[in-house]
Amino acid sequence: MNSIFAIAFKDLRLLFRDKGGFFSVFVFPILFALLFGAIFRDSGGAGGGMRIALVNEDNGPASKGFVSDLRGDSVLKILPSLKDTDGKVIAPEPALTRTEAETLLRKGTASAIVVIPKGFEAAAETIFTGGSLQLETVVDPSRKAEAGMLEGKLNQYGFRVLGSTLSDTTRTKKLVTDAKSRIAQSDLNPVQKLAFSSLLSSVESLQASGATQGTATSDDTASNVLGNWSPIKVTSRELAAGGDDKKRPTSSWEVSMPQGVVWGLMGCVLAFTVSIAEERSAGTLRRLRLSPMTRVQVLLGKGLGCAIACVLVQAMLTGAMLLLGVQVGNWPMYLVAVSLNAVGFAGVMMAMAGLIASREGAAGIARGIALVLAMIGGGTIPLFFMPSWMQTLSNVSPFKWGVLAFEGTIWRGMSMQELMLPFAVLIGFAIVGFAIGALGIRRVMDGEK
Repeated sequence: MNSIFAIAFKDLRLLFRDKGGFFSVFVFPILFALLFGAIFRDSGGAGGGMRIALVNEDNGPASKGFVSDLRGDSVLKILPSLKDTDGKVIAPEPALTRTEAETLLRKGTASAIVVIPKGFEAAAETIFTGGSLQLETVVDPSRKAEAGMLEGKLNQYGFRVLGSTLSDTTRTKKLVTDAKSRIAQSDLNPVQKLAFSSLLSSVESLQASGATQGTATSDDTASNVLGNWSPIKVTSRELAAGGDDKKRPTSSWEVSMPQGVVWGLMGCVLAFTVSIAEERSAGTLRRLRLSPMTRVQVLLGKGLGCAIACVLVQAMLTGAMLLLGVQVGNWPMYLVAVSLNAVGFAGVMMAMAGLIASREGAAGIARGIALVLAMIGGGTIPLFFMPSWMQTLSNVSPFKWGVLAFEGTIWRGMSMQELMLPFAVLIGFAIVGFAIGALGIRRVMDGEK
């Protein structure tokens, strides 16, 4: 056991003496997290595509037409899909409940929830009496800019629903007649009644003559009296952590800091990969074969050193998160995430060290692999920027699972059962990585190339 710790602390001392390695492990991740958080502090990021979990509680003709318009939008990907994995149309059309939609949002499968509440169909018939089409959204707090884009899309297709209603001459006449009757019996003041009556008269005139504009006086009067009334009303809220009323993240730091932590872990991976490659080229690992230490002890010593460095960088970044006001939603699971990230990324390091023989290869190939894993795993570009095929490809990257583990314990409010998947994947990276590393180190210590 002492020999394992001796190897681990020797590697840590070398890391602290290497200025470049120290910067990449302990300084760069903080700079990255601060820069990324500052850039997206106000906007929260934006993306070219959104996965929307759709809940249709009305199921009337108007709401079904609205859903059809949303599904036809090239920017929005509506969940649940109408087709199975073989491309066959699912019948009857699948539906989500609010609880199921929120689960998809917490897991990161969806970027937002759109709810068409019951009464959507009836609301279309009250627009002439001050009513509005009611829609609800629940958004991922890390996609604030996307939330604004989504609201614009909902307004666009909501007005299309109203347009379909108004294009029905018979139905519109009935709506106008009913609206006039309600206005006459209401407690509105005379000016408001005049404004609504003028507006309704304009609708009748437009429908009768096919004209495209009314009188300026009527429009101006209606605008002044109706104030902030809008025919489409979208009520939006952010995802609540753990099902309570507290919204998270409260700032962009809660989104960027987990990515900074993962970059710190990757810095540890690269530093130790290069260190082992140098010892491999210099023959140090082969000379260790003459010592009393076994291959397993050497392997565990290298892995332990990397894991300790990973814990240190996570502890440092955790302190930075707390100073910036980041709130951890589940401390016990957060500590588990810290431990499993350290073990998982130590496994990634062992795999790279086992496959790459030279220092030049470690400096070039390892950094290239790390960059690719970061790009497809959301370490540099948030996953919601990427097309769906790349989001699927991201499953091979430890970045994705590291970020998901941190977000799940900081603000997503993921349950222990939901966290089991990223935790299990990180353990899998550790097991596979150590197996690959063991084979590589055994070949070197036995004198093979």
